[in-house]
Amino acid sequence: MIINFKMYTIAFIIIAAVLLLTPLFSVVSRWKFNLVAKAGKVDKFFWRYKRSSYVSPQEIQCGNEKVNVSGLPILYVHGNSMKDYDIFSGQYVFVEPYMPDNKSTITTYPVLVFEITKQIIQSKYKLRKFVDYIYLTDIDWSSVYDKNKDRIKVTEEEFVNECMDKQSKLEDNSSQQYILSETYDEEKQRYAYSMHPVSTLYAKVKYVCCLS
Repeated sequence: MIINFKMYTIAFIIIAAVLLLTPLFSVVSRWKFNLVAKAGKVDKFFWRYKRSSYVSPQEIQCGNEKVNVSGLPILYVHGNSMKDYDIFSGQYVFVEPYMPDNKSTITTYPVLVFEITKQIIQSKYKLRKFVDYIYLTDIDWSSVYDKNKDRIKVTEEEFVNECMDKQSKLEDNSSQQYILSETYDEEKQRYAYSMHPVSTLYAKVKYVCCLS
């Protein structure tokens, strides 16, 4: 009788566990984990992945037409540094990765996705607005400002001082090509400019949407 009682108890526990865990597994199975792109300071912690429960769309509405996005990577946006370009925190961006040969041929001014190096558990991507290509060898920041002043939203003095300071902190200040970018600092409420090796460029933003 004691043995039978133990067997019944074990069987009851197993059945109860199955009944309790089945709904949980059903919910978890619908979860999706999207890579995160920081739209803000890279030193502010945010997880690499964002849990979502949406069904990934094959098409999205873009203006008056539907666009097939089934082949594009999707990233969750954290931060509002790209708000001037209608990209807000909590939205999702569909991005078009660059082939290595195309990273140095940008002719428009897209919002770009750069890889954040040396990250393990934090988000590995950041969003920045393209300004220009530059080389840091013997660079004249005043000339860079003059060339791009229609797209730079701070004074020449602020721009030159900021870029010189950031250039001095780069580990690799060689002759490789860099991308000059813009972001918006939400804490300081000002625009900021920085440079990124072309090799760290990942993609450009193609479409922005909200997914529930």
